[in-house]
Amino acid sequence: MKKIQLNIKTIATLLNIALMLCLLTLGLAVAYYVNTNQTETHYNQQVIEPSLAHLAEFRLFVSQAEQFSENWLSQRVIDEQYAEDFKQQQKKNFEEFSAQISTCKYQWRKPQLRGEIDSLILQFDQILVFQARISALLPHQKSFKDTSKYQEAQACLEQTIYPLSQNTTQRLKSLVLDLSEENKNNSDTISKTYSKINYLMLVIALVVALGFGLNILFINNFIIKHISYISDALHLLSGGQIPKQTHIREGKNEIDIAYQALGKLVAGLKSTTIFAQKVGTGDYSAKFELLSEQDALGNALIEMRNNLDRIAAEDQKRRWISDGIASFTSIFSQNYSDLRLFSETVIRQLVQYMDANQGAIFLISDASEQEMTLSGFFGWNKTQKLQKSIVAGEGLLGQAWLEKEGYYLTDIPEDYINIGSGLGHAKPTTLLIVPLLLKGEVLGLFELAFFSTLETYKKQFLERVAESFSSTLATVRSNQRTQILLEDSHSLTEQMRSQEEEMRQTIEQMQIAQELAAKKSKNTDALINALNEVVLMIEMNQVGILKQINHNYLNILGYKASELIGQPITTILRRGYEGAKAYIDAWDELARGNPVEGDFERVTKDGLVVYVHGYFFPVMEGAKIDKVIHIAFDITENKNLKNRLLENDMLLHKHQQEIEVLKKTIRQQEKTHAEMVEQINTQPIDGNSVDIKEDIQPIYQNIAELQAQKAELEAALLAANQRNDSYMIQINELLLRLG
Repeated sequence: MKKIQLNIKTIATLLNIALMLCLLTLGLAVAYYVNTNQTETHYNQQVIEPSLAHLAEFRLFVSQAEQFSENWLSQRVIDEQYAEDFKQQQKKNFEEFSAQISTCKYQWRKPQLRGEIDSLILQFDQILVFQARISALLPHQKSFKDTSKYQEAQACLEQTIYPLSQNTTQRLKSLVLDLSEENKNNSDTISKTYSKINYLMLVIALVVALGFGLNILFINNFIIKHISYISDALHLLSGGQIPKQTHIREGKNEIDIAYQALGKLVAGLKSTTIFAQKVGTGDYSAKFELLSEQDALGNALIEMRNNLDRIAAEDQKRRWISDGIASFTSIFSQNYSDLRLFSETVIRQLVQYMDANQGAIFLISDASEQEMTLSGFFGWNKTQKLQKSIVAGEGLLGQAWLEKEGYYLTDIPEDYINIGSGLGHAKPTTLLIVPLLLKGEVLGLFELAFFSTLETYKKQFLERVAESFSSTLATVRSNQRTQILLEDSHSLTEQMRSQEEEMRQTIEQMQIAQELAAKKSKNTDALINALNEVVLMIEMNQVGILKQINHNYLNILGYKASELIGQPITTILRRGYEGAKAYIDAWDELARGNPVEGDFERVTKDGLVVYVHGYFFPVMEGAKIDKVIHIAFDITENKNLKNRLLENDMLLHKHQQEIEVLKKTIRQQEKTHAEMVEQINTQPIDGNSVDIKEDIQPIYQNIAELQAQKAELEAALLAANQRNDSYMIQINELLLRLG
């Protein structure tokens, strides 16, 4: 047998071939594991994770369906339009969900899970059927009075919808756990595969190092280092963690591309986490940038944010309508006997609540059913011309009356209306006219002007208020007629009793009245002029528009007369105070002819708060207010002195408590015998007592200083009170002279 001779070149060639075969084998193994990882990663990202997101949305559908049925039974306020919109949106969302989950479920590896989701969809269809059953049993508010239907609907909710919802939710949780477990197992498989890849790469590195030397070994170690870093980062990502930092590398080779992809993935996950946290805290305006158009998780989160934002906005609108209806129900429940006061109260509250700029109420005249007269308005000043009456068919208001239909205008004629303020006049942006209907008959009109467009839910709210106002109007008119009849009857009776006596005394009283009037007018004018130099005075009309204000008031407020004349009294009040109960009650008292006394806040031109004490006196013209006189004096100094005095007393009390503590310490260190207590000032028992006494001396000095400051503050407060008493005497004297 011939012996084979192998030279160094052949051996090297064979060794190189062996190395190449070994590298090829290892490369195929690595490719296999990489392909396995890609398959598992794609399955997790494109199937499992979107499926979990869709199942979370499914749980939300179940919860919303149960909540809707529960609200339908418990609230007893049926908003049919909202219910219809909710059902349409519910149907649309569920159809989209069914299509999305169908796409995912056919890629699930467990066939039993596909059957489970199909069963859950059918079960949710049953919930929707029973939800529709409840709506059919109780289609409107009157149907709640049918006890049998209400009980049947209640039984349907408790015996069917609740159990089905709970069962569906529990099975969804189980399904989510199965998918999450599969996701975790896939992640573990990916992690293990990456470990094998790392091992194979290390073997490749060693083989290459043996074949190609230290230089190639260095290069391979460099490559393995970065692959290990990427592997560790991917391992963290597969476990739900986000790497703290990724190195951004520029280039086009595989390592650079891997780094770039990893960096983009980490940045996207961080952005997704921050976005989810913001949405979770209620920030529905948060922005989110998709990784790509096919970013399933990002698109699902954006859709979830949009749905939550829409639901929150709808809830806010419903709360606004409920609060407004409750507010006006409170007004309508009061027993008004003055139709104008009732109308002005309603239009003032309506303009303020709807953020309108002007508003008016027109009612059919008692004298003629073919004419409407202005019954109440808010927002016009005395320089504007108000339309006092309306004839059917003339103008926008007359047309709305004739057609029994409301108008919402965004293109308002130039000469129709202007909204005035201290800075000028401007044409409103929109105009809303709503007829007041009762049993198909028009009783009057609401007219509101805005500087902004009006949303649909606000229009619907005004229509509901108009219905309630129309129902209450008949009661108010009846009360007014009864009050007028009672007053007329009483007046006629009194006139008949006193007519004979009045005729006898008429001539004598006229002569005396002329003399007294001349004297009283002269004295009153002098007293008013003198008082005007001392106190604060304002004169305003029946709706709070300032007509006169003296220089004392202008000085403390920092305004000029031209800046306040023609403005509402609310200009010098704290923002929002015009809606406070105390403000409304004060105007109600004035409307009854009663003066109002108290301490009041005023806001200066610079935004500072000052305090006054005074009176509001209504000057009546018949049963209506002609004007209101406000007389007051500045008590800001009194308020500040009282506050400083209170702080001084608190500090003094604190020091006195410290003295009591120190005295107690001295008594504990001294002997119990009473005679030794008297010797403390001359012969201390120990060093601690001396130190304590030295600590007491500064406190006594502070108390003396605080007592002196207190005396000064009390003297200043006494002087201010004396000045205020003097003002009060002058005001009372003026009131006596005025009658």
